[in-house]
Amino acid sequence: MRPLFTATTLLGSALLFLVQPMVARALLPRTGGVPALWNTCVVFFQFALLAGYALSHHLPSRLGPRAHAAVHTVALLAAAATLPYSFRSLPQPPDGDPTVWVLRALLVGVAPTFVALATSAPLLQRWWARLGGDPAPLVVASNVGSLTALLAYPLVLERVMPLDGQSRLFAGLWGAWLVGTFACAVVAARRPAREEELRAEVAVPARQWLRYVALAAVPASMMLGVTTHLATDVGSFPLLWVVPLAIYLASFVVVFARTPEAPSPRVVAPYLGLVLLMFLFTAPQVPTRAPLIVGHLGLFAWSCLLFHGTLARERPAPAAITSFQLALAVGGALGGAFNALVAPRVFVRVTEYPLAMALGLLLLPPPPAPPDPRARQEAFVRAMGLDPTAVLGAPTAPRPTPRWRIADALVPLAVGALAAWLFVTPLPTRTPSLVRYGLPLLVLVFASIGRRLRLALGLVAILAASRLDRSVLEASRTFYGVMRVEEHRGVRRFLHGTTLHGLQYRSDKMRREPVAYYDRRAPLGQAMAALAPRLAGASVGVVGLGVGMLLAHATAGQRWTFYELDPAVERIARAYFTWLRDAVVPVRVVTGDARASLGRDVGARHRLLVLDAFSSDAIPVHLLTREAMAVYRARVEPGGVVAFHITNRHVALDEVLAALARDAGLVALRGRGAGYGPDGPVQTTWVVMAERAEDLGALAGDARWVRLRAGEGARAWTDDFSDWLGALKLR
Repeated sequence: MRPLFTATTLLGSALLFLVQPMVARALLPRTGGVPALWNTCVVFFQFALLAGYALSHHLPSRLGPRAHAAVHTVALLAAAATLPYSFRSLPQPPDGDPTVWVLRALLVGVAPTFVALATSAPLLQRWWARLGGDPAPLVVASNVGSLTALLAYPLVLERVMPLDGQSRLFAGLWGAWLVGTFACAVVAARRPAREEELRAEVAVPARQWLRYVALAAVPASMMLGVTTHLATDVGSFPLLWVVPLAIYLASFVVVFARTPEAPSPRVVAPYLGLVLLMFLFTAPQVPTRAPLIVGHLGLFAWSCLLFHGTLARERPAPAAITSFQLALAVGGALGGAFNALVAPRVFVRVTEYPLAMALGLLLLPPPPAPPDPRARQEAFVRAMGLDPTAVLGAPTAPRPTPRWRIADALVPLAVGALAAWLFVTPLPTRTPSLVRYGLPLLVLVFASIGRRLRLALGLVAILAASRLDRSVLEASRTFYGVMRVEEHRGVRRFLHGTTLHGLQYRSDKMRREPVAYYDRRAPLGQAMAALAPRLAGASVGVVGLGVGMLLAHATAGQRWTFYELDPAVERIARAYFTWLRDAVVPVRVVTGDARASLGRDVGARHRLLVLDAFSSDAIPVHLLTREAMAVYRARVEPGGVVAFHITNRHVALDEVLAALARDAGLVALRGRGAGYGPDGPVQTTWVVMAERAEDLGALAGDARWVRLRAGEGARAWTDDFSDWLGALKLR
């Protein structure tokens, strides 16, 4: 019987976590390709998981084993009728925040099968406990199945199979899991019921149950926080989604396979050091480089092992397994809801991630009590044949360490005041955030040795003080990302995440001069100069507004149209920068997803279409597919040019665009070079495509521009297929 229960548990959990990246990947082209989509999907799945666990916990005891098995069978058969999944018929989401649209699509299309799968692991564990077995091996099998599916999706399935094929494969495996679940139900129903015995044991004290919830909520919140922090710069795609989730699940496998001991100070001390280091590097103006990616993922893994290890040590008896699972699901849902639904509407930065780091310190298990020196001394005296009381005196009761001291409030207040002063004081450095975070952190570390409450409150105080930064003219957050406008030394900058998306000198002399990525000496400037004769009096389309600096290359007689995903970007460009106001050409701004907007703009025929759309440093994948290219070509007049801005710290898109150009029958040239701005040279890369080389003007003979040719194995990306793993810069 055990192999049957183990195999069914493993398959059900694998399907439970296979469906998550698969469905999110299907919705990605509809929602602008931004990191918030994954967080929204995860919080839906967490609440659906909670619903499944709640059903598994309450229905068996209320219906009885036989009646529950019958009801469960009918529910599974009804859920099977919704397979295979298909999202092609969904209407386009409305402009603005698509959170409600995403949740509605998931509720209608995915909820029945997902909730059915969510009941699998706790229900099978309950049935196995009724048969007298230990559910711990099933917990391990559940997490192994989940982890295997998560890693298999981006590493194998996504790379070799389109979404339609993935959906059919999922439906077939779901049928196999259904047969296994029915077999387990039959075995469990034939066993004499011991429900009365179980009811007497399932009660978990309310305080302990709430502790389970809190211990589960912190890693769940950190998981989405670190995913958002990394995906903002690297890109929103399944591989980056599943790595933190895989770490989260792997920690369950480790701690439930062999319950760890309580961490010693030798373990906790370096953990606290890593928390402080990563807290520092969540500061604005700190780009996410490869070592920081490793650091953030390492901190998250360590946190999961500590918190989940505590859950493993404190888990209840096997009879209470579904109550325990329900507490974990509630904690996961609350942590996810805080990150995906509350934080974007409360915080203007990704504050939830460092906040979870800080508050998690309060739940760390206390260090074990140090050995009592008196006991060793008494043993030595007795070995000498003497009376310990006569030699050592009467033992005194140890003085308890106070849980609260006045300094636990005063130190965080003082650190917060120091941080506030630093944030309101101009600093002559290119990365003032590191100073403003680092100096208060240094003071806090030395003033909080051995006092985790003081340390946690001090970190919260620093986060609160960061809201006072006077160099930030505006900070805002939408579904599409985190934005801020800063002014420093006569230069106003617009940053999306940690990436510069545009700037402008404040002086009248330099106000109209394009710099950085759009410098006249940079590849874009070279392209605009080479194409200038062909662009006279033409229509120019630009996907991605930024601050509108591209308009510095416009000439009288042209007509420019910007397609901008986020209405907040247009508001910022008009309120804080003058590129739109100073333009020498008529300018139209169309808000909404660029592909959808271009598709609706049936009268548009551009001679040049510029793709300059980023979310922080990430390029939305749905703008680099065969379907997207078909839309671009439909909106470019014969002989027109499509230009792609592909500057990126983490992803090499040259081969991707080469394959896309070959698939569309276009000529592609790549230009690399530096633009110059107030912070020095900025390396930038552009690719231009056209039907013929002569359509590219002087660029075709410019030695600085090289022809892109796709390799034999290169495959054009589509809405159903992409290979981010092959495009990552793994160095």
